[in-house]
Amino acid sequence: MAPQLLPFLNYGGMVLSILATLVCVCCWLAPRGEATACHKKTAGTWAVNGDCDLAVIVEITGELLVNGDRKDMHNLVAIKATSDNRHFQVTGGKLTLEWLKLTRDENRIGGGVIVKQGELFVTSCFFHKLKLSSQVINIEESKATLVDTKIYMSEGGGGIYASSNSQVELLNTDIHLCRTNENGGGLSIRDSSTLYIRGGEISNNTAPKGNGGGVYCVHKSNCTLDRTILHGNIAIGGGGVYLEASTMSIQDSTIDSNQGNYGGGVDVQTK
Repeated sequence: MAPQLLPFLNYGGMVLSILATLVCVCCWLAPRGEATACHKKTAGTWAVNGDCDLAVIVEITGELLVNGDRKDMHNLVAIKATSDNRHFQVTGGKLTLEWLKLTRDENRIGGGVIVKQGELFVTSCFFHKLKLSSQVINIEESKATLVDTKIYMSEGGGGIYASSNSQVELLNTDIHLCRTNENGGGLSIRDSSTLYIRGGEISNNTAPKGNGGGVYCVHKSNCTLDRTILHGNIAIGGGGVYLEASTMSIQDSTIDSNQGNYGGGVDVQTK
């Protein structure tokens, strides 16, 4: 090849490279369109085939399965709460959630699930940046099972609240960066309820005005940690775990780098 042509070829290659970069950037910045309104159901099966906005709470008294069509934890179908209500309320029924991301409009306070005298089963879901006055998942006289699920960055109420003889089971589930101004940044288990955690992490949750940054287990409840990591949680008492008038079993688990004014790792009260 003639040497005098090389500068022009190099210049041409540079132009093509810049053009390709601009095309990629333009594609990334281009509007992707607004999410459609959710075509919700309250019983049977609700197949969610694309991101959608949920303007009203879905009330369930029978059985409902809600599943997303993208089986990828990094690219889940999103249901965004656009009101100050929760996503779902279960009363005496059963709700199953699969392969979903539950989030909220950034200008709203809402999202999550409340269950009374019912059952909740969640697998491969992501609860992300919900802002509530109570926990993301709130159950009363109910049972909740979460598998391969993540609850991240909840503001205001913390991760999970269980009361009145409820049962909570977490399998390979993470609760991370949740915050409450009361007790139980990650989980609040009370009133003769039971908690079983196997695997997963309860990390970097905070209860700066209360106790139990990671787990708050009180009022004749029973809590079990099995092969679980509690790391970086913060509270006034019991940065990792606050236990009061209840029982706890800890097996093959790691509790480290938690902070509290008393009981940085575990604070046990018998009153």
